Amino acid sequence: MTKIDTVYLVHHSHTDVGYTVDQPIVWELHTRFIDEALDLAEKYASSNSDGAFRWTVETTVVLQRWLEGASQHDIDRFIAMERAGRIEVTAMFANVTPLFDTDQLIESFQILSRLRKEYGFNIRYAMNCDVNGENWPLTDLLLDLGIEGFTMAINSHYGGPLLPRPRVFNWQAPSGRIIPTNNGWPYDKGWTEGIGRDADDLAKVPGLACKPIWTRLATRCRFCCCKATIPTATTARPSSSRPSLTPGTPPPASRWRP
Repeated sequence: MTKIDTVYLVHHSHTDVGYTVDQPIVWELHTRFIDEALDLAEKYASSNSDGAFRWTVETTVVLQRWLEGASQHDIDRFIAMERAGRIEVTAMFANVTPLFDTDQLIESFQILSRLRKEYGFNIRYAMNCDVNGENWPLTDLLLDLGIEGFTMAINSHYGGPLLPRPRVFNWQAPSGRIIPTNNGWPYDKGWTEGIGRDADDLAKVPGLACKPIWTRLATRCRFCCCKATIPTATTARPSSSRPSLTPGTPPPASRWRP
């Protein structure tokens, strides 16, 4: 087994449609988040450091809503930041239930096809977070759509996540093909382990003592992937004011490197 020496942070806002607030409020919040993420991506676009601001649009439905109301100028700005690698769009329509049948899954990817065709977005990866499992036929659909990797974070309370996690594995689809898959932590893991908190706040976290879980893990890889919604919330806005995200300031994880 290998000790982890690199942690990749995925900065995003978790999409819960109708779970915490009504749908119109969800659309309004995520529209604001994309506006803010776009401003921050441009603000720090000249920085090439690992700590430079980057944003992941977790689901295509919130991006579609934003595009429907955005000006052409803002759409052009978004396209420029996506092509520069400062904003990434992932493939899933939403964080969908494993109860979707194949026809429903196929229908859910219609937005993905339009985003690629009409805007030229380079959508190569998919993430599905905080649901109770994954539908096996999803693997073949992702591969058919040119998706190169998949990360999941099964709900800890109701879903019965696969253990151990985090764990990277090659998931064999019904067709026999494989898709590289990350069996990861839920979206709040970065926050609960101290990512995004300053030193004073971090000192108040019981039992953490500046030694997050990834410094105590032994896995088959030298890296792990950790989602970071800051603060932990199902609708968390972009942030550049925290140590882990401010360009030029080492994230807390750098102090804990094994």
